[in-house]
Amino acid sequence: MSTPGLSAVGKTALQGDPGRFEAAMFAPEDRREHLFALIALNVELSRIPETVTEPMLGEIRLQWWEDAIAALFEDGPIAGHEVIAALKQPVDAGLLVKARLTDLIDARRITLSDEPLTDAAVLDRLISQTGGALAALQIGALGGDKAAQDVAADAGWAEGAGRLIAALPSMIPNTDHENGEAPAKLLTLIQSLASDGLAKLNDARNKRRVIPRSCRVPLLSIRPAERRLRSALQKDADILKDDSAVSPFRERMSLFRRAITGRF
Repeated sequence: MSTPGLSAVGKTALQGDPGRFEAAMFAPEDRREHLFALIALNVELSRIPETVTEPMLGEIRLQWWEDAIAALFEDGPIAGHEVIAALKQPVDAGLLVKARLTDLIDARRITLSDEPLTDAAVLDRLISQTGGALAALQIGALGGDKAAQDVAADAGWAEGAGRLIAALPSMIPNTDHENGEAPAKLLTLIQSLASDGLAKLNDARNKRRVIPRSCRVPLLSIRPAERRLRSALQKDADILKDDSAVSPFRERMSLFRRAITGRF
């Protein structure tokens, strides 16, 4: 899949989230940039907790993004950032829901705060405001209505859960990576996330007709996360290792098949 002449948001999406980027490449050309902008926004926000030295600095940066997005909806002065500039067109076209854009920001406040990542309710909110919100926003950017966005949010929750499961052991202290051991509570929590994610994904697939085929492109990136969810539920699963990966060639072929069939 060639990527000539990528915009700034396209490059950020490719570098920061190649899975979602490759799925977005199957979108209609006149809407592709909308998806790149949303993916790039999520990438930029996800980097904040990782790059600040204290929570207050992270909050200042998150507040800048919140103010910049609010200005888009209030016809205020547009901040000089390529992501904000790229979001202006879908916002002006009424394709994006402000509350879900704000969810992407609030999710990063969770990771900056002292809220325990071993709490199921906290993790549910984190996943809903990242994977769920991003999937719904992308469906909206392609013209999907509220019903389609709500179904996509469940599918996105599953993708977010799979991605979080891969990252969670390194996010939670007292996880012994060298000895390949994880606290029993962490194992139980991850398996609960995996079970919930697969249930939400199955429900979304049963309702996929609510989402027009032309709008399903953002959900094509779910399959790797689904494998991670299934792997976590295997008997004697090692949650500190990811045994679900396949070769890049197989992954690409699977993506093409899903794009052709409209199945996610």
